Amino acid sequence: MSDSLTEYKILVSHIGGPSYSVPAINQDIEMSKSLVSESYHEFLQNFGYTIFRNASFQIVNPSKFNKVISQIFRKDRQFLVHEMCVIGMSAFGDLLIYQKDFGLIDVVFAQHWISSKEFSGAIGDEIDARIRTAIFTGVEEPDNYDEAGKPLFERCLARLGNLKPG
Repeated sequence: MSDSLTEYKILVSHIGGPSYSVPAINQDIEMSKSLVSESYHEFLQNFGYTIFRNASFQIVNPSKFNKVISQIFRKDRQFLVHEMCVIGMSAFGDLLIYQKDFGLIDVVFAQHWISSKEFSGAIGDEIDARIRTAIFTGVEEPDNYDEAGKPLFERCLARLGNLKPG
């Protein structure tokens, strides 16, 4: 077991999850191994597609997002979709993606922006730290806000019910 997987397990025990988990399919486990990091690969094997606490952030099946990311990046010559792996999704549909040349990419649909803070050379430990931060932050601060500045997450859960993976 890698040090980063140990850190994932500590995080999972600290935040009390997962509250819902579906085993990862072999195709996604292999894709994660070739595109992301060894410890994230181990994470998928151990925890699968998971939801923590109230589903503010979840680890998703990247195969289900291939058509979505193909549409988002269809005219972009730098972001190569075949080298991307969708890691997770917020409750409001924002995506966390890993791509070999650009590292971790945030796609925030409500604000119509794509952001990447790293460029090629991001190593496994940095990637894993960012993924753990996304999981923890998503669990702690899940909200988007309406026009009046009032939080939406709890109201959405009350109206629509609990979220499931994907």
